[in-house]
Amino acid sequence: EDKGIGPEVDDIKDLSRGNKELLNDTLRITSITLSYLDGPTTLVKLEKSKGQREYIHLLYLRLGRLYLKQERIRDAAETLNTFSKYHAEHELAPFLHLQVIETYKKGGFPSQTLRAKRDFVIRYGTDSRYWKKHDEQAHERIVGYLKTNLTELAQYYHALAQKSQKRADYREAANWYQRYLNSFPQDPKAPSIRFLLAESLYDSKQYLAAADQYEQTAYDYPKHKQSAEAGYASLLAYQAHEKSLSARARKKFHPRVTNSAIRFASEFPGDKRMPKVLARAAEDLFKEKKYGQAISAADLLIKRQPTIDRKLMRIAWTVKAHSQFELKTYLDAESSYRQLLALLPARDKARAELTDRLAASIYKQGEQARAANDHETAAAHFLRVGREVPGSKLRPTAEYDAAASLISVEKWSQAITVLQNFRKAYPNHKLAADVTSKLAVAYLKVNQPKSAASEFSRIAAKSKNPAIRREALEQSADLYRKSGSKNKAIAAYKQYIKKYPRPLEKTVEMRKTIMDLYRELRMNDKALYWQKQIIRADAKGRAARTKRTRFLAAEATLELAGPVNKSFRKIRLTIPLKKSLRKKRRAMKKALKAYEKAAAYGFSDIATNATWHIANIYLRFSQDLMKSQRPRGMKGDTLEEYDLLLEEQAFPFEEKSIDFHLINIKRTTEGVYDAWVRKSYDSLKKLVPARYDRPERLEDYVNAIR
Repeated sequence: EDKGIGPEVDDIKDLSRGNKELLNDTLRITSITLSYLDGPTTLVKLEKSKGQREYIHLLYLRLGRLYLKQERIRDAAETLNTFSKYHAEHELAPFLHLQVIETYKKGGFPSQTLRAKRDFVIRYGTDSRYWKKHDEQAHERIVGYLKTNLTELAQYYHALAQKSQKRADYREAANWYQRYLNSFPQDPKAPSIRFLLAESLYDSKQYLAAADQYEQTAYDYPKHKQSAEAGYASLLAYQAHEKSLSARARKKFHPRVTNSAIRFASEFPGDKRMPKVLARAAEDLFKEKKYGQAISAADLLIKRQPTIDRKLMRIAWTVKAHSQFELKTYLDAESSYRQLLALLPARDKARAELTDRLAASIYKQGEQARAANDHETAAAHFLRVGREVPGSKLRPTAEYDAAASLISVEKWSQAITVLQNFRKAYPNHKLAADVTSKLAVAYLKVNQPKSAASEFSRIAAKSKNPAIRREALEQSADLYRKSGSKNKAIAAYKQYIKKYPRPLEKTVEMRKTIMDLYRELRMNDKALYWQKQIIRADAKGRAARTKRTRFLAAEATLELAGPVNKSFRKIRLTIPLKKSLRKKRRAMKKALKAYEKAAAYGFSDIATNATWHIANIYLRFSQDLMKSQRPRGMKGDTLEEYDLLLEEQAFPFEEKSIDFHLINIKRTTEGVYDAWVRKSYDSLKKLVPARYDRPERLEDYVNAIR
């Protein structure tokens, strides 16, 4: 009996001793005979001609052992391999094939050993016909050999690839690792085998495939000693693949890198590499605009404070604050920016930008409140910008908006304070003009016309809109007048007249206002000048004249006639009468002309006034003539004759007076019956009592009006 094969292969123990000896002798003689012929080839031919025998494997086995004794290593191995090849489904075929491997191995034939191993796992693997034909018991007998040879094949090619750096060798290694995993997916060694598969793929620059295998190693098995390493390696593989892509493809692919990092950090929170990985992932999520996920990643880091590096904590707070800002959760963003700033050294270059972001977070809260029509809250937030971030670029805009919100809810006094502070702090700001407009309105609302006037004056001087400048100048003049600032009002009205002479009606009105203000200031000469300006402006107005300008001119003309009339009335007729009478006549003509000018404008109430005064001038001249100084020493008949002569001279003037009063009376037929018409009637009652001092006459005139 030959030793070394074991009962599985050379099991003749059930034979009697005599039969054993007979069988062994027969096998030995047959083997020797075959060795002189063509060995295994002869056996194959014999099988074909005689058919397969139950003991055929013993012939191959004994022939192979004979060759070994003869140190014909190749022939021995080839003999055993021939059986395995032609009887692959034989129950004992795998074990003869194992002898092939051992034979080559002991004989020092590495390439043949390698090929034999390959053939073994292919012929008897879990997807082979042998495996499918035989039962589980048979499987269990060879499964250990399959695992060993698969592992050795993979390791061989992996080592070869690491030396040669050839992709083909890496692919071969990966192939055997994959066969192992396909064959024994639940094997305890599967995680480590898959890790090696991933390594081979990575080394051959198949980064995406490697990443997939690393991930399976890390996450698809219960935790094992290589789990964390595989998880981290998957991230590196994704990153390596990403570098090979174009910029456009890289942008699309990057979320997979980020997801890998997040998964690693979540699964292995205790790994020393986790903080850096998570920080990078948080930054990437922010860049990908996945703000909610970015915040979650940042929070995972923040929860580890103070165990992680200060630099990483800074990244976490930065991502969190920026993400909250982008999500418009500005109150949260404000809190996060404060935390972030607390981490930074006083002279850190990033402080300025982050301080501005803090200010923006506060400002945005104001905007949100304003959008919700909560203007008081909005104003409070806007004002917080200046208090809490005094150097912020947003401060001017925020304070302006605070004032606008306060105005919206009619908090005028508060708005004024904010606007005044704005002007003081930012005199040359682009919003300064709007500040002036808002101050003007606010001052009006709190009944401070003088302050409002000052603001409108600013607008008039600085606005780029001509229409606004014009309106503001007029408003400032009116408000100065209302506030009692007469000199400033006068200056503003004068400026308006000079800059905007049309429409004429408005500027003539302003001339009258200037005249009135000078009178209030008791500056009569200047008042007189502007009274004359009313008349002159209307006269020169031509087509621009209106009924109102003519009326104001008529009114001014009538008023100017008063002093002329007064001068006339002051002149006394004295001796020598001829001289004083001449002077009196000249004065009378001036007075009459002055009133005639007023009446000529054609306004009934002006005309009745002027007509009454004309009538009164004639009457006064007549009366003054009768009251004139008599020559000295004139008495008796001479004096009587002198008086008659004066009466003859005075009577025509009295008649003229009556005529002009009658002109006034006749206006009643035109529907005019005012105080001056009544005064004319009263005068006629005195001058012609027999005719006019009767009640029924007045009724006639009243009826005529009706």
